[in-house]
Amino acid sequence: NLDAADLWSANMAGADLCRAFLKRANLSYAELTGAHVYGCSAREVNLRATTQMDLTVTSHSDPAVVVDNLEVAEFVSQMLEYTRVRNALDAISTKFVLILGRFTKDRKAILATIRDQVRKSDLLPITVECTRQTRAALPGAVELFSRMSQFILVDFTEPDGVPDELTTLVAGHLKTPIQPIHAPEPLGYRMFAEKQAHPSVMDPFVYENRDHLLEAIESVFLAVEEKAKEL
Repeated sequence: NLDAADLWSANMAGADLCRAFLKRANLSYAELTGAHVYGCSAREVNLRATTQMDLTVTSHSDPAVVVDNLEVAEFVSQMLEYTRVRNALDAISTKFVLILGRFTKDRKAILATIRDQVRKSDLLPITVECTRQTRAALPGAVELFSRMSQFILVDFTEPDGVPDELTTLVAGHLKTPIQPIHAPEPLGYRMFAEKQAHPSVMDPFVYENRDHLLEAIESVFLAVEEKAKEL
């Protein structure tokens, strides 16, 4: 119980704050990057100059859903618990970008590059780690987040559960732009290529490595914005 706790300038990077009660806590100038905040209560928290990126909002046993703001984390957690509100989301104007993919340890730098560019565009990344267990563990979550997002970035380099999620989105007549990206010779994109004719799905962008992605990602974002205008 950290109710009204003074945590000014505290270093809680990577901390396990699951189900922590932080109401009215002073987190100004604190470091929260990489913290696990599943079930965390963060009402009336002082977040002045707080560093709060890559916050995991799902439980340890579920596929990771990661956001960049403690208050957003609490909101997303509530949506995961109460997915019945999804029908109201069509009327909500948001700044979210949904990132789907299987980002293993060797590929975290790619994910970091994508997230950083989303932030530089004054948007908020929501990352869902796609495994074959994602749909069972987080039923309806990807569909929910897709309705909230301005566009969707999907990395097919390590497919795992990615094709299943995308097939479901396309079948649901989604009008949110979907930008597939992948390293050369992806296994997963071949499984989804037949859906590429759908108006929401853009041509895939192939990146050679992290530096190539970093160099080109701004132009990829601009193309997605143009696609959104068409839809």
